[in-house]
Amino acid sequence: MIDYADLVDVGQLRRDHDDNGHAFIFEYAAEAKDFLCKKRWCKGIVNVFYGDGCEGIIAIFLVEIVPESADVDKLLWVVVGDVPPAYLVTDVIERPLEALKVYIEEMRAWVDAVKAGKAVENIIPVNAPPTKEYADMLAVRLDFLRDNFLAE
Repeated sequence: MIDYADLVDVGQLRRDHDDNGHAFIFEYAAEAKDFLCKKRWCKGIVNVFYGDGCEGIIAIFLVEIVPESADVDKLLWVVVGDVPPAYLVTDVIERPLEALKVYIEEMRAWVDAVKAGKAVENIIPVNAPPTKEYADMLAVRLDFLRDNFLAE
């Protein structure tokens, strides 16, 4: 079950007075909404909750959508920033940093497949060509995220 106490309703943040450094949250929230709205199964956005992140690097959101059909999840984790955007289902992910951990694992599978010369069609989609150059760049970002956000 998702713990909403860890999340911030982006719609409740003040846009007119940004002393709290929320500007990057609005920018990344718009990116997350745009990313999902380009999917044929997303008919609109109901609500966006900010979970965690860092300006210029990454943001993790929980997004409630208007699904095209009943078999589409209404709640999705969305990761955006200086990384390939991705959505994750909420079935087993309860908190933002858990979403980041799964994101890193899924993107690492793409990196590993590309480096091994394997097909990537059945792996999380990445908005970059499956080349060693892009895999290396993504690997550096994933290592940074792991070391700086998930380090215990």
